[in-house]
Amino acid sequence: MLERCMEIYDTIDEKHVLWLDNKKLKKKLNDYLTGMSFEGIPLRTRSKEIKKAVCKALKLSIPKSFKKTKPKFPIQNLDIYVQKSRNLQIWNDEIDFKRRYGIIILNSKDVVSSVIILSGKDLEKFDTTGKLTIKYQARYNPCGSSKLLTNEDTRNLKDYLPKKNSTLDLRNVSPIDTPKSNHLLSIKTLFERLKKLEGKRFADIGLDQERNRGALIHQFALESLGYVNYSDSGKFPDIINQLLEVKLQTSPTIDLGKIKPDSEEELSYSLSNTILTPKDIRYAIFGAIIENGVIQIKEILLTNGKNFFNFFKQFKGKEKNSKIQLVLPKNYFN
Repeated sequence: MLERCMEIYDTIDEKHVLWLDNKKLKKKLNDYLTGMSFEGIPLRTRSKEIKKAVCKALKLSIPKSFKKTKPKFPIQNLDIYVQKSRNLQIWNDEIDFKRRYGIIILNSKDVVSSVIILSGKDLEKFDTTGKLTIKYQARYNPCGSSKLLTNEDTRNLKDYLPKKNSTLDLRNVSPIDTPKSNHLLSIKTLFERLKKLEGKRFADIGLDQERNRGALIHQFALESLGYVNYSDSGKFPDIINQLLEVKLQTSPTIDLGKIKPDSEEELSYSLSNTILTPKDIRYAIFGAIIENGVIQIKEILLTNGKNFFNFFKQFKGKEKNSKIQLVLPKNYFN
């Protein structure tokens, strides 16, 4: 009965009768979690359900709400990470040598295949760069319908826009070509062409396939703008030829990557002789919902970097979010 009275936020040391060494901790988690299915559960809900399952595995009372603590389970000095791929990301925290890290492995059907317990020292071996990746984030709030949030381009772009902008033909242009004045669409024309995607439906390829879903939106955007061939350089912004960054949003957090939209940092390319900055980039936010395995685009919101944070609130407190990226061994996923 004593075990069941303990809470995950209690602290005990290794001499305590309820302390589990790595071997016992691994066995308890594997015995309870292995074979559990989390198929079709949204990521945030899945995270909560897995925390509940860990509480049950360790015979701890389940809190009414889970606090944001480091580690997540102080009573066993245990952090947990749910992984379907070898790319482990640790956000806004350093690797703690004394902490235990529970890696909960899901297979392709979102069923727990195994649980691995690693120490901080074990994890450090997989950190090949020793660098923190810095990312900016903002909050997405749906408007209810597609809107051109910024009516005009920045001064840097205005002088280079062709007069017959709305009829510009891009069939013989590559989306990864550097921007040129004879095929640069205005922000208004971009919006009119992208707006055609409102209401589009397509199959959801999985909650953990964010990058691939982004590639689909990239492809749809190219088609609606009039490009014939799909090309992606992997550089910023997504469609360099139109100075356009595209974001698919099925959650409230907009991941902006390493570049702050209103930054005055010089980009590596220019428009004729004009130096460009992220302020000049156009941002298309595709707000979408997921229902019954289908993604539907509900709205397209378009603005430029200069005015981005007028409409999408930047996360404060930690304006920059950092992460350590580790590659776990293949044999963990066999």
